[in-house]
Amino acid sequence: FFYCLFLISYAQEKHPVYVSSWINTPSQEKFTKSLLFVDFWATWCGPCIQSMPHTDLLAKEFEDDVLFFYVSDEPSMKVEKFMVDRNKRFFSAVENVGNNISNFNISALPHSVLFDHQGNILWKGSPTDMNSELLTQFVTLYKGEQGKEERVLKLTEAEKSSTKWSTFRYNSTTIRYLENQNVANEYSVEDKEYYISGDITYFVSVMKGVPSSQIFSEEEKDKKYILSCKTKGDEAFKDILRGFLKKKCKLDVERKNKKQKVYILEEGKSESFFKSSVYNFEKGENIYLADEMALMIDNATIAEMVENLSKFSEHSFVYKGKDKKKYDWNIHYKYNNFTLDQLRSELGFEITEKEKKLNHYYISKAK
Repeated sequence: FFYCLFLISYAQEKHPVYVSSWINTPSQEKFTKSLLFVDFWATWCGPCIQSMPHTDLLAKEFEDDVLFFYVSDEPSMKVEKFMVDRNKRFFSAVENVGNNISNFNISALPHSVLFDHQGNILWKGSPTDMNSELLTQFVTLYKGEQGKEERVLKLTEAEKSSTKWSTFRYNSTTIRYLENQNVANEYSVEDKEYYISGDITYFVSVMKGVPSSQIFSEEEKDKKYILSCKTKGDEAFKDILRGFLKKKCKLDVERKNKKQKVYILEEGKSESFFKSSVYNFEKGENIYLADEMALMIDNATIAEMVENLSKFSEHSFVYKGKDKKKYDWNIHYKYNNFTLDQLRSELGFEITEKEKKLNHYYISKAK
């Protein structure tokens, strides 16, 4: 009780939760509940997904007094597909402008916020740090208070288009993009709808099919974008990225050969690998989830694992063995000495270091 009073005495912040569109909308009656618990998350975020069962249990226990819902900054089609594939029915919305990230100073996901009936912030932190005992105390303090719907502000289409979104045409394709977004590096395609977010280096990485360790730039280091369009295939989308960098960002990308250290993996102890049934992110398709330290991959060969590891770790890894079976993986990528130790000690790979000529790409201002 006293802990709650201490928190409430400092609950001076009051920010609405911005919503661009709903995927699964609560009824009007649910908005009148005395407390509101919002989980900011993303489909690519491993810790977000791991914390969902914990939040789901709280939502079921406190359904009479607390409205729980999730908000992502991803395209609605991605979130909807995630919910369908995993048979999830939680209340869910997306917000693609970036207001929530700045309003709540979100630096890592998942990030949850608990609001009172008037929209004052009572608590914020990782959703797994909220427990039944603490939430019971908040519910007791606010029992009977009627919540106000203005705790959530739904953006109109006019607001969205006039504030941030821009469009341009390239080779008869209309491209939508946002500038200066605080977004993760991410690339996906669904029903010929291509989506990419992140910094310029990541855009070039996708366009050229190489890890970011092979890309160098003295330009646009801090600028990030979200870009989406409908097009007929991967090569067509890569051409659109070239056009975006050239026409809109005024950047050239030049290829040069350069020697670089490469870690070559051979064999490995397959009995130490995860079976392909450990993860099931996309019903058997090869897909990854990543947090700040680890890369989790569903149903991938060793060659596919090291290809993804190269992209995340910013070091180059190559597999020279013959094992083409598919496994699930949980690989550390943040600190290279930990990565190498896991590959050697835990997974049994023999690793040699070699200098090898690789294609490197240099980003510069267009002439």
